Amino acid sequence: MGLDFSTLVLGPNQDIFGTRAVLTPVRSAPGMAPVSIRGIFRLTPADYTNEMGEVTRMDNYTFDVRVTELPVSVTRGDKLSNIDSNEIPFLKDLVFTIEDTGDDGFGAQSWVIKAENIRGGRL
Repeated sequence: MGLDFSTLVLGPNQDIFGTRAVLTPVRSAPGMAPVSIRGIFRLTPADYTNEMGEVTRMDNYTFDVRVTELPVSVTRGDKLSNIDSNEIPFLKDLVFTIEDTGDDGFGAQSWVIKAENIRGGRL
């Protein structure tokens, strides 16, 4: 009998650390209405130094979800928004594009997300 990692580990982690967001599957299911999902938002600070020694701050954002809770198979180009700003205030009104997805093989998926500014460019 195998261990159900999604039920025993991922579910309880989402219950404790998960935050609500809205998934708009513009690429994976065009025309489908936006859906409420939950996931664990993660910000990883990253400083990059160019050849002239100048340091640029480029934070990396990820959103980890439980695959069994998703209504569609998410793909690059789908949108994530309305990440619960009561829990994470600096995310208020930001829209993210899903740049990459990766399955861990145990029921979790990690999305690399990029924030868009109000003019449609990248932050």
